[in-house]
Amino acid sequence: MKKIFLLLGAVLLALTASGQHRKVSLITTAGYQVSTPLDQKEDYGYYRPMHRFRAGVDADLILMDRVGVYFSLKPGLYYSAEGLTASNEGMLYAIDPDTPGPGLELYPVELNYLEVPVLAQLGFRVNPAFSCYINVGPYLAYGVSGKISNLNFYRIKGEGSEHVTELDPFKAGYNRFDWGFQGGFGVEYMRVQLGFGVQVGLQNMGESADYLRSEKTTTQTMFVTLGYRF
Repeated sequence: MKKIFLLLGAVLLALTASGQHRKVSLITTAGYQVSTPLDQKEDYGYYRPMHRFRAGVDADLILMDRVGVYFSLKPGLYYSAEGLTASNEGMLYAIDPDTPGPGLELYPVELNYLEVPVLAQLGFRVNPAFSCYINVGPYLAYGVSGKISNLNFYRIKGEGSEHVTELDPFKAGYNRFDWGFQGGFGVEYMRVQLGFGVQVGLQNMGESADYLRSEKTTTQTMFVTLGYRF
């Protein structure tokens, strides 16, 4: 994970150092996001959104700059903390059909990703200090850590059993890779940005993942961020 951060950081710094004439700048960003699964089939139980955070850096490469309007390409690298809170009366039977679960309870599923969005951005300058923008593009994400917590059940292991209170979701059937599309808009005043965005995932979270209601589940994430342009 550190090597990925260092590699992208070196690329962004190289773009900034060698691209004065190309108008390249770095934007650091952090903020709040809420994610929830999107089921194509509902069986039983329900989900609650997961409220977490995101933080990262973008390289803003301006490709066209006219009076009052500019167009840029924005690749970035983010740490995206997502997840879901599941409640499903029968979900524990998927882990061990011979061991009943504790009934209807809430199970937070934390999913942490390294995320690379590549956005095309159109901006409008109202005056030298104030501008607004819209952007859209794909993103690719890789799960680096996570946990399913608040568990209380026994799982068959060899000749005996083990008491389980926490699981790694990526070892419980969740896909480490996610991808989809992102769109958003925002404003910038004196290098400070306020942005809003939505991501719609297209990757199935996992056909055999525990604590999912159906075999076809994708994610949707909405966020609001503050950033600063260097």
